[in-house]
Amino acid sequence: MLYFYQGGRKSVLLKHQRTIHEGRKDFACDRCEKMFGQISHLISHQRTVHEGRKDYVCDKCEKKFGQKWYLLLHQRTIHEGRKDYECDVCGKVFGQKGALFSHRKAIHEGRKVYTCQKYE
Repeated sequence: MLYFYQGGRKSVLLKHQRTIHEGRKDFACDRCEKMFGQISHLISHQRTVHEGRKDYVCDKCEKKFGQKWYLLLHQRTIHEGRKDYECDVCGKVFGQKGALFSHRKAIHEGRKVYTCQKYE
């Protein structure tokens, strides 16, 4: 697969190469040992998982989120009713890309999305 990346600073390009292409995760959480490719992701993890912070609040329903991205996803799919991801096989639409991928695997490729370890 060919990737084209263009950034304004060399440091951004180097970070991209380290985390995306080399798969490096140089930052470890000192509480649970989970690894991260960027320090900002580690800090976000510590705030939301270990400190339980939910700093982003929906102005329509007061639901709280640990990350701004989740708040925006919530607003787009729940309050705006947007379903931007359409299955190219059957036309079913989804609000989240992950739900579309799970649908394709389970329905059109016949792969089990969640498999019980006991019966494999």
